[in-house]
Amino acid sequence: VKRLVDAYGRDFVGTPFFIGSSVSVTDVGLIAQLPSIQNVDFDDTDITDNDLLHLKRLPRLRVLFLNSTSISKVGLEHLVATPVEILHLQHCPRIDDQCVSVLSRMQSLKELYISKRNFSPAGIQQLNAALPNCKID
Repeated sequence: VKRLVDAYGRDFVGTPFFIGSSVSVTDVGLIAQLPSIQNVDFDDTDITDNDLLHLKRLPRLRVLFLNSTSISKVGLEHLVATPVEILHLQHCPRIDDQCVSVLSRMQSLKELYISKRNFSPAGIQQLNAALPNCKID
């Protein structure tokens, strides 16, 4: 985990949650026990689709960084019911047109960062239509 910030602006730098690029289910499970967490950065980690299941237990999660991970459509399914407003999915090779149906159901999104080269023009058009209040970059 690169960074955790809770609803009170407390940054958890220097805590046991900062474990470098190795993420285990146990680590994500521990983070999910901190209900005030709003911002989690898993960029460049080995987080898995199954690890994301634990994030459903974060009722205040607003910003999620998953850049350069192996997350797929399966992992995104776990995020549909979360209140995430800003989602970073750049440089994720498994995030492509197959994920449009799942991303389209994430109605709380205000900003979505993806690698557009992984999507067809039709996929981008579908995302824009399904998420009209979301900036897609």
